[in-house]
Amino acid sequence: MSTVVIKRAETDDEILSIIPLKQSDDSECIKQQVPEEVALQRVIEWREMHYDVWMAKAGLDVVGYAVGKRQDGGYRSYGIYVEPAHRNRGIGTLLKNAQIEHARKCYCEYIWSNVSENNKPSIRVQEKHGFEFERSGAGYVVTKSLKDF
Repeated sequence: MSTVVIKRAETDDEILSIIPLKQSDDSECIKQQVPEEVALQRVIEWREMHYDVWMAKAGLDVVGYAVGKRQDGGYRSYGIYVEPAHRNRGIGTLLKNAQIEHARKCYCEYIWSNVSENNKPSIRVQEKHGFEFERSGAGYVVTKSLKDF
């Protein structure tokens, strides 16, 4: 496998390169095919709403992404996705690291996310980073304080 590089998706081309991954992510979540136009609209919304988007690149291929935004003194991670063929290689951890470091640089007091109880890969990444879990509906609200770092 090529070395994986995590970088902010800043240009329109970089943002648009995430559309196939967003389509796969949403399709996997709802267990039915999501049209490309729906994924495109969501990615455009991220851009318009100034979300932070990171991309994981293995060579020339985008194999994962993370999206989040500063919110109310903290940082909200809206999601991390890694292509199935590239899972269990630490890419989700690298993407989460990028979000945590960005939140620290922005002087956020904490980082948080919602995680479905069925999303075992995400639960593992949050546990690895020392997030606290609080039961909420069909999953958890996970939070990590950034005050002491």
